[in-house]
Amino acid sequence: CLFIATFALIPKFTNEKTLPFVADYPFDWTISPFYEITYVCHLFFIVLLGLGVSVGEDLLVMAILLSTAYQFFILRICFEVFNTDGINNVNKKLRKLQSDQLDCKYDELTEYFIRCVRHHEMLLRFTKSFNDVINPMEVSQLIMSVASICLGILRLSKMNIITIVEVANSVGYMIGILMQLSIDCFLGNELYYQVSKLNINRFAYKKD
Repeated sequence: CLFIATFALIPKFTNEKTLPFVADYPFDWTISPFYEITYVCHLFFIVLLGLGVSVGEDLLVMAILLSTAYQFFILRICFEVFNTDGINNVNKKLRKLQSDQLDCKYDELTEYFIRCVRHHEMLLRFTKSFNDVINPMEVSQLIMSVASICLGILRLSKMNIITIVEVANSVGYMIGILMQLSIDCFLGNELYYQVSKLNINRFAYKKD
């Protein structure tokens, strides 16, 4: 958003009429109102690609990683309750959410254990499937982000005269790319932390 905002404010701080993207038109786009219309069109595509595609993908990955990490956290709490007096209360709550009739087939402890095992196996299947789907996309995004940072630094180093607008634009650009990288690093680490805290060594079960 900061990167887009700096693009939108460039015409206010510079006398030279430029466009966000290098373009050549069969008309003189530097005169009003062609300049304003052309600039808004360029800005629209920046918003469309920047917010609609890039940020949309980041928010989707962030939501899935947070939800998965929280599911492992819930499972860890359930494991800690295992073989304690709190099993009865948890089982009552889970029976309202699931209509599997396990209470009619097993005793209280076995019912709770089966629910934990099913939840654990479901999370493992989902995590593996999500990892298989998201890996190619994340690798390509990582390469593009690193390349964007390198190109941004190269662009700054090649400038003879650097204006405040160009510095603000470049700083906003770098901040956006670094924030994009930090989402995967921070949330991926959070997911790994929640999984590592999950103590399943106390259970020994065979998959049916």
